[in-house]
Formats: sequence, structure tokens, C-alpha cells
Amino acid sequence: MASTYQSADKVIAWLGEADIYTEDAFSLIRAMGALPEDNLKQTISKSLGSEDLMNALGPLSNNWTWTSMKQLWRRNYFKRAWIIQEIALAKKILVNCGEYILDWDHIVQVSRISSLTPWKRVLNMEPHDQKDRVDSAHTLPVYLNSNRKMVFQGKHCHSLYILIKAWRFQCADPRDKVYALLGLLEDQAKVKMRPQPVYKDCSFADTYSFTAIQILEDTNDLLLLAHAEGQDFQNIEGLPSWVPDWSCEKGLGLGITGYTRFAATASLPRFLMIDESNRSLVLHGLWLDRIVEVGESKDDAINHRDLAYFPSRISVLSALPPRYHTGQATTEVFWRTLITDTAAPIFQPARHPAADEFKFAFCSWFRELVSRWRDKPISMEKRRFLEGLERLGASDKTGLFPYIMKKQSTGLINDSDCSPLLPHTDSSDLPDAGDYEVHLNYSSQTRLVRTNNNYLSLATTSVRENDSVWIVAGFATVTTIIG
Repeated sequence: MASTYQSADKVIAWLGEADIYTEDAFSLIRAMGALPEDNLKQTISKSLGSEDLMNALGPLSNNWTWTSMKQLWRRNYFKRAWIIQEIALAKKILVNCGEYILDWDHIVQVSRISSLTPWKRVLNMEPHDQKDRVDSAHTLPVYLNSNRKMVFQGKHCHSLYILIKAWRFQCADPRDKVYALLGLLEDQAKVKMRPQPVYKDCSFADTYSFTAIQILEDTNDLLLLAHAEGQDFQNIEGLPSWVPDWSCEKGLGLGITGYTRFAATASLPRFLMIDESNRSLVLHGLWLDRIVEVGESKDDAINHRDLAYFPSRISVLSALPPRYHTGQATTEVFWRTLITDTAAPIFQPARHPAADEFKFAFCSWFRELVSRWRDKPISMEKRRFLEGLERLGASDKTGLFPYIMKKQSTGLINDSDCSPLLPHTDSSDLPDAGDYEVHLNYSSQTRLVRTNNNYLSLATTSVRENDSVWIVAGFATVTTIIG
């Protein structure tokens, strides 16, 4: 099939028959996809009724049109693993839904807007809406187009990177999560690739294990192991703990796709021995610490509840000294850790460490959470949570938590009110709650953890108390050994 897609002048992406939403959805995507990025920056807004948005999109800026587009993203086409090579290898792509036609580039542009910017709020794809998170595939064209760019730029399509981008796609046979991607590999890589598309006498676990061994043999790092994140991300029985389960469709925890900003072991090369007979690895590592306390996962704390109470996180923070090992205030370490200390303004490459201005964005985001509690009746959960926040605020020298709690009681939640936290800065140019939320949701399947030596970190949701923390030769990040 790969050669067919490469040879065709044009590939039709068939979404299925049209429905009552299709015409308006296509019209909106076409209009948004044609907007220059400068216009998009200026019209990122908080509600559908904003004047900037109405000026940019005219009659399309209404609730029905946005609902129509959301329904389009729920079509099964976008989630099928077999379309990955179809999209990556095609010279030109037209999207058809019944009699309606759309350019693929417009699909990608709108996916990028709705995934990587605060436009997700305007699109009514709030992260706490669990149904949207499960059913909507609005982020997937971004991943599809990433592979497409690699092919057209003549870059080597490494099997691991393709698999990482294919996490959230679906297929009836778990082995097809690997087989559907073989067409993107160079001929030499296809020949030596252990998992060949032969279904007989090759179990799901065998296919994934052979794939993992091949990747480790073809690379000189241990990036593969970053994607074996424990029991919360394993469905296949008999899979070794170090082998990623590619059938899992969750957005992976930390989701590391590169090592450029991490260097836990400096230039120390990896030590690796693979024992295929019993599917085991031998590595060299150094024990550092152990996990003594875990907080709620991001999903549990923010996305799956009507009210964002997260007492375990507050407990984790309260157990830390006011000043962290680095000399930073604990509250600063908290907001930086939640976004892996990586952020950037809209449409700019993410930077590490995150700019100090994102302190304002965190404050704005946290106050939005607080505003949800204000008019809710008092409960034991709410009382304990607010008491925990007050205790934390009493030891916070940065002013962040006391300021937030004051606004919680007064109800004053205008962004301009935060300017005292960042003196001599024009608050209109600062990142806001939407900017922080975009970066926060890059790693939604993670939880905050505290170690015995009072280090704060993000780890996979599979981590539990008493798990150990290691530095492993050749692994660019600190590693948690689960169990």
C-alpha cells in the first residue's frame, strides 16, 4: 500500500457520508485554516461572543458551527492507525465527506490551532469535559502531519518516533499498531525489522517485544524505556515491563519525544545487555531516592471533576521546606514542575526553563479553578482543601497563594489584578490561564511526587509510594523503578 500512496497524484481521505453538521463544519475549518497566524494571535479569545472572533469569522462565529466542527472530529477516520502512512506518503490530499470537499492543509491548521493554543477554549473543548477528551480526535492531524513533514523533507523516519506519534490511534488487531507503520521505514530498515506483518504464530506480546528489541539495537540511547510507563499503560498480557504497550490509547504520561533538554547522566554512555531468551534487560544504574508521597494525577485533579480539589497535591507541597534545594521558592518549583518547566508564547518553540512570566499564567489559571469553588456550598472536602491552601499560603513568601486565596474570598478575578506579582510589566502582554493550561495538558497522565530527600517531580500515574528513583547510564532523565 505504501507504494500506491507514493505513486498517486492525489489521495482522497474519505470521512464517510455527510450529516447535518458537515457543511458548517467544513465552512468553519476552511475559514479558520485560511487565517494568517498573525490574525490568529490577535483573535485568541475567551468566548464565542468576542468581537475579535466575530470580525475574523463573521457568521461562522456561532455555537452551532463550533458544535458542528466538534462532531466532525469524532468521526472514526481520524483515529484509524492505517491512515498514518496514507497521509504521510500522499503527494496531495483532499478530504471528502459526502459531497463536501476540503483541503487537508486546512484540517491540519485547525488541528494545530485547537491543540497548541488557548483556542481550545473557544472551540468548547475544555479539558475537564471527559467525553470530549475520549471522543474528539482534533489533535491527531497534528501528529499525522508531523510524519508527512519528515517524509517530504527527506528525513529518516525512525520507527520509535513514528510509534510515539501513533499512541492515540486505533486498530482492531494490536499488532497493526506496528505493521501499519512499516511502510514509512526506509527499505533497509524494513528488511532487518524483526516484526514482519505475519499474524500466524506471533502473539501481541511477541510483536511488541520484537519491535522493542529492534529499536534498542538500532539506537544508542534508552528513549524507548521512557515509554514503558507501568501498569496504567499496559493492556497486553505477558508483556515485559520494559516493553511499551503500543495498544494503549491514553495520552502517555511525560510523552518524551526527544532528549535535547535533559542530561541526567551527562555524557555517560548506556550499558545494555538484551537476553532474548527470557525477555530481560541488564542496565547499569545508581539508586538515588525513593517516593514517599504522591499527589493526584492531572486528570484526577483537574479534568475529571466538577470541582478541582486536589488535597494530596497540597499535602505534597506543605511537606516541603519554603525554600527548595535550588534556592527557589517551593511555589515556584510547583508551577514549573507541573509544566515540566517548559513553555513559550503562542506559535513559538517551547523553551526550557519556562520564562518567569508564566508565573502570571499559573496565577491566572489557579484563580480560575478557585472561582469554581466560590459559590459552591461548603463541604468537608472543600473545607479541608481550603484550610490546606491557607496553611500553604502562610509559608509562601512569593505572594502567589495568599494572593489567590484573597481573590477567592473577594471574587475579584480580573487578570489585571495580578500585576503586583510582576512589577514593571505590562499585564496585557503576559501569558494567561489559557497559555498555562495548554502546556499543562501536554502531560496529562502524570502525577506530582515527593521523594524522601524532598525533591519534587512529575512521574507517570503508575508510580506509587516506596517506588525507587534511579539514574541509569545512557538514560537522559531520572528514572523511577515501579514496584
